[in-house]
Amino acid sequence: VDADVWGFSIPRMLGVDQPPVVIDEMLVPPESHGVRCISMGFFADEDQPVIWRGPMLHKALEQFLTDVYWDEPEYLLVDLPPGTGDISISLAGFLPTAEMYIVTTPQPVAQKVAQRAAYMAEKVRITVKGVIENMSW
Repeated sequence: VDADVWGFSIPRMLGVDQPPVVIDEMLVPPESHGVRCISMGFFADEDQPVIWRGPMLHKALEQFLTDVYWDEPEYLLVDLPPGTGDISISLAGFLPTAEMYIVTTPQPVAQKVAQRAAYMAEKVRITVKGVIENMSW
């Protein structure tokens, strides 16, 4: 689930260019390399900003989780936007047994954002399983 509605990038990263199809009022997500994905990128122009606030974000995330046919996956990975905003809080409510991996970079400012995300996870009772430091050479 590409839950980063403002910076959606997962379809492009997976090389997916076909949109989901609708079968029996459920979205069937496209698949690439054995990975199914759903993203705002399928519903918004790539160059247009998504200018949404809390209630609309909450509803979009809810639909990504409930109106998409995921079959029975072993895992559901959710790419969140940076920070601790509405999407992270909504996700904690929708998936109370979720576990989180925090992805950061070596820059101190990015690590502070990651630290705040970990504190937020603690407050909403989401277990942080680990931290992944990306782009550290």
